[in-house]
Amino acid sequence: MERQTAPSEGGWALLEVLAALLLVSLAALSLAGAVLTAGKVARRAGQVAAAAAAAQQKLEELRDLPFSHPALDPATCGQSSPCSWTPAGDPAWPLAGRYYVDVRDGTGNPLPAGVRRVVVEVLRPGETHPAVRVTGYVREP
Repeated sequence: MERQTAPSEGGWALLEVLAALLLVSLAALSLAGAVLTAGKVARRAGQVAAAAAAAQQKLEELRDLPFSHPALDPATCGQSSPCSWTPAGDPAWPLAGRYYVDVRDGTGNPLPAGVRRVVVEVLRPGETHPAVRVTGYVREP
């Protein structure tokens, strides 16, 4: 009497292959999304670094001015009416700049006579929240 054997169970069924393909595809899509997001984050970080460098350069330019210069006068460039400037940068990420001069510190307390706080901000046109804010002080000689 011959014994009948069941077909080999060592192979893959079509359903198992499709399920494995689906899982591999989902993993590949997730990885591709993560790579794209990492690229965007790196690009944005570079843009913010360029904006910070532009703000720091503007602050240094303002510090080099004589204390009596109109650009350092709170009445000319005060917090309620900041002065504008155009920072150089990446044409793909246009920037706008503004700065103001104040005789109070960041908490609203008066500064000593002969000291002014200068706040330089860089933002994208049309946005109200700055991408970068740099604060420095100028002192009357």
